[in-house]
Amino acid sequence: MPRTTILEFENTKESINLLMGDCLKKLLKKGIIRYGLNTTQSEDLIEGHIFAEFPECVGNFEMFRKEGSLVSEGITDMKVKINEESVTADLEHPLTFRKEEFVFESGSLSYSLPRIINEKINSGSMTKITSGDGSMILDIAQGTDVNSGSSAIYKAGIKIFDRFYEDDLNPNMVGMLVYESLPAKLTFSKPATVYFYYDDENLDPAIDENELTLGYYDANGYWIGLSTQLDTASNKITADIREFSAIGFFVDCDPGKRCGLNYLDECTYCWLNKELYQQMYPDEFAANGCELQIAGKEPCCIGSCPQGTMGTGTPYYNQCEWGKTDLCYKGCGPTSVKMVLEGKGLQEPKTAINAIQDCAGHGFTEWQSLARCIKQISGHETEHNYYSNPDEAYSRIKEEIDKGNLIVYGAGSLDSYSSWSSTAGSQGHFFVVAGYYENTQSKGIIINDPFTGVDNLNQFGYGRNLVLHRQVLDFIIYGTGRSMLIVK
Repeated sequence: MPRTTILEFENTKESINLLMGDCLKKLLKKGIIRYGLNTTQSEDLIEGHIFAEFPECVGNFEMFRKEGSLVSEGITDMKVKINEESVTADLEHPLTFRKEEFVFESGSLSYSLPRIINEKINSGSMTKITSGDGSMILDIAQGTDVNSGSSAIYKAGIKIFDRFYEDDLNPNMVGMLVYESLPAKLTFSKPATVYFYYDDENLDPAIDENELTLGYYDANGYWIGLSTQLDTASNKITADIREFSAIGFFVDCDPGKRCGLNYLDECTYCWLNKELYQQMYPDEFAANGCELQIAGKEPCCIGSCPQGTMGTGTPYYNQCEWGKTDLCYKGCGPTSVKMVLEGKGLQEPKTAINAIQDCAGHGFTEWQSLARCIKQISGHETEHNYYSNPDEAYSRIKEEIDKGNLIVYGAGSLDSYSSWSSTAGSQGHFFVVAGYYENTQSKGIIINDPFTGVDNLNQFGYGRNLVLHRQVLDFIIYGTGRSMLIVK
């Protein structure tokens, strides 16, 4: 049997190194796409992903074990580091391969994926720019003039960011990454083409693949839908653009409209508002066993939101879910503050209900205290307005939601399950505006009401996405007027 030559052994050695290097590169890219670039969370998640997937990727080196003696200790150490320019994976993987008198030992392995890719713009041919993770390709047509602001540029690029872009976590964003132009805010004299590639296994099973699209970040700080072509066979989304600032991966984001609105999954209809539910969805109303207000029957129904709903994505909390404490009896203010703070992307411990209660002190039933705490905890500015005209109030609610702002609203007293009582105006109550709706049958607002009744602690959900048609809204405001605190 012919003996192994030094050249043959070197070829095997190179093949082992290539396999390990390719797997590290592949798994790092996959980890970034799956877990994002959040420096406080993503590094550990990507490390765990590589550690778990590496053995399968290299096939346990079976193809090389047939050629000689291979001893692998597996990954003994793994470190992923994210910085502004790159994502680096350093891996310790002791391995010894023996064949006849030849011995090859391997230990350390490293790969750095660039977050920034720049290319010179070719005026005489097409310019292709591919993001560092390979998910996005920007094609700039031959003869296109490219500008950043008022200045012509001759080199352009793409930088990868985490999905928490500009402190804005949009609820309709599907991917974990955002792709930003370099330099900022590029414009093209001819349409440029964006190709975005995705992997089925990274999609949430609840997402309808046919609803995938792209959105861009506009000058006002909103994500706006792009007109796209979806090829599910190739897992590719294509869009022609004349401007490029930042692009992300979305669902339910109509061309030219803001992403992140109109995504409420279900709404609550109570008392008089159940008549609206029956008018809009008679079959669903009957199928859910709903009945109009009858003594002894359930006062609320949960079902589809009205057509034309524009939601804010504000989470829901009930002021009594912390027990029968002072918060349960008079905690609508702090609970509403918690909802809007988390709607702005903050999380505990900053938004812990006790922290908000301590901040507000004895003034947590006063507008001034709520505004001060929102500013102190989050830095967000607020604006307090008083309205006695229902049309003006509704128009302002709609305007502020369209801008991406959140609203804490003040109304009269409520009885159980957020049914507007005949004593409205005698006492104060705060709630959060979760959206508005307009269709051919009706229009109104949708609220997150933190109070569903002290005696109904098992019915917290009745305050979530609560539909109030305009007649009810008019009743809240009529005569005495009501206030709203706009959180910007």
